[in-house]
Amino acid sequence: EEAEAFQTLAPTYVRAVLGGLARASSEGRPFDWDKVLGLAEWVLQQPVVEPEPAWSLAQDPGWGWARGTVIRLLDEPLKKEPSPLPMTARGAAWNLIEALCRDPNPQRRGDALETAVRYASWVRAEKGQAWNGEGTLDDVPELRAVLDHALDLGAAPSPRVHEAVGHQLPWLIFMDEAWIRTSLVRIFPGEPEHAALWQAAWRAYLAAGAPLNDRVFEALTPIYQEAVERLNPQEEATAAVGRPEESLAEHVALLHGRGTLEDRGVVALIERFFQRASTRLRRYLLWYVGHTLQEQTEAVPAEVLRRFQSLWQGRRDLA
Repeated sequence: EEAEAFQTLAPTYVRAVLGGLARASSEGRPFDWDKVLGLAEWVLQQPVVEPEPAWSLAQDPGWGWARGTVIRLLDEPLKKEPSPLPMTARGAAWNLIEALCRDPNPQRRGDALETAVRYASWVRAEKGQAWNGEGTLDDVPELRAVLDHALDLGAAPSPRVHEAVGHQLPWLIFMDEAWIRTSLVRIFPGEPEHAALWQAAWRAYLAAGAPLNDRVFEALTPIYQEAVERLNPQEEATAAVGRPEESLAEHVALLHGRGTLEDRGVVALIERFFQRASTRLRRYLLWYVGHTLQEQTEAVPAEVLRRFQSLWQGRRDLA
């Protein structure tokens, strides 16, 4: 109730207050969102020094750390279903998110962009739209504006921002698949000078661990094909298990086993994978298939077994 009273405090203490409020929100404790968002708005009005000074264990040397806590304050309620954030706060919440999506610090920009996607999911849910239902970004046009700004390759793009988009790709595809298809060249730019952006988006997508959905694969098919072409057998030879290449191998195996590659007319993807992958990575895919089948607690469909048996036999014949 007295959030505005904290405006007289130093950045360290304001950040602590915002952090406590974020924690209270995650625990489902109610409070006056209007006053809390008012405090957050005031924080964003404070000057930020660039480059930011190193953080001190004794106190925050500027307002940047409090700005990062504002992101968490907004993010926590948007993760919950139902969200404790009232729809009456939509405008104020979005103004804060939008400002943070243009923060001078790339890490905060990326964090805010992920919060912006959760905000859009919250708005859709409040309108009665399923998270995986049909829709377009016309439903939440404010999100499209910040995405277009974030993906502007002519405006100092950041790997962290592309990482944020990659991490949220499955949800963005469900929000507006057509927009994603036309934006792939910006999310995964092919120019050599943007190689770090491509890798950041791809690795974040794989690391997100979202269930592998056929609709998502269909929208990202050209990116999967490019990822396979980018495999480097020499580089892979000594790579440790757990790198993104293993995740790609798992995706290819699952898509092959359930018939998605066959249904979409891209069976050549797994063939090309075996041509481009190192011996270690090819072995990993075959191990993953066997391990996955062994872990099943229900009967595996005959068609799935047939596809994997055919794959195994084909690899033996080539050995």
